[in-house]
Amino acid sequence: MTARSDGPLTPASLATGGNQGASATACGLCEAKHSAEAAALFLALSATDAARGQLDRLAVITAHPLPGIVDAADLLDAARELLSQAVTP
Repeated sequence: MTARSDGPLTPASLATGGNQGASATACGLCEAKHSAEAAALFLALSATDAARGQLDRLAVITAHPLPGIVDAADLLDAARELLSQAVTP
């Protein structure tokens, strides 16, 4: 563990690697490693996961889900697979 500095914490004194003080390197928006496209893909993945989860909950409480629900779940699975392929090069 690294020693902490005695000075007050400011955004410039905080580090992403757990270091504080002179060896700290602040990470700003200008150093972002993910593009807007990657962020949009991750959001789309999250949305498909959330929708699939809702359909799973519906299937649990319904003895015989409607055919449209099953089809929608299959389409969400296919969409998630394609999004996953787009996220991982």
